[in-house]
Amino acid sequence: MAARKARKRIEVGSGNVFADLGLPDAASRLGIGQPKVSALKNYKLDGLSVERLMAFLTALGQDVEIRIRARGRSKAQGRVFVQAA
Repeated sequence: MAARKARKRIEVGSGNVFADLGLPDAASRLGIGQPKVSALKNYKLDGLSVERLMAFLTALGQDVEIRIRARGRSKAQGRVFVQAA
């Protein structure tokens, strides 16, 4: 007996791929245009300050925590770490 193929669920889009992905909601919550949201999504951060990026994160309901700690005995230059929880 032949195996039965699983049927794939197909959804008809609205014609606006950004709306279908929920990106306009992000644009309105951040107070920026859709092209800037797309740039952020693709890690194109030119022209954005750290302060503005932190404001975007808090607008999206994220907490931002900055910790500064001593480097220890190493004389190497300090490093910056970013970790998403």
